[in-house]
Amino acid sequence: MPIFRRRERLGQQELNDQAINEANWTRLMQSVAAAHAGDPMGHTQPLRERSADRPFDWRFGAWVYYLLRWRVRELIGTSSPDVPAVKLLAANHYPAYAELIKGDVSSFENVLLTVLDLVEPEHRVKGAMLNVTGTAALGVLLDDPVRDLTELRPGAEAFWQNNEAAARAAQALHEA
Repeated sequence: MPIFRRRERLGQQELNDQAINEANWTRLMQSVAAAHAGDPMGHTQPLRERSADRPFDWRFGAWVYYLLRWRVRELIGTSSPDVPAVKLLAANHYPAYAELIKGDVSSFENVLLTVLDLVEPEHRVKGAMLNVTGTAALGVLLDDPVRDLTELRPGAEAFWQNNEAAARAAQALHEA
């Protein structure tokens, strides 16, 4: 059973629907909170669960994309961070990230650069890998995941309802 359902390009009404259902929101919160606690098994367990009532679709990754994009910009202090600033952020937080995701610092840099559209095409993080590395990155970068994500949810919902181009870009990351 594939994790993501392949879908045709969405129409405007589908883009305007709520970007994530409650089951996937809960899954996102659980994964990010476990990542924040440095628990690699707890981080990936919610991402591996799937059933008829808890399917993944591209919207899960869209939320990861939006939330991580917001957090990186907030930490760097600009809406247009440059590559050196992103690499410095990754280097500073890499030890905690490495407890969750095996690989060198470039894997962390690539997920951060992907959500900012600064990554080289051959290093773009897509699909399920964006969900895994993105939720790990969020867990590492957020101060209080439950509080922060709860506070961000209304703004994220409004963003997706009002930004068709960003929604389509996030969807495209899951169609590869």
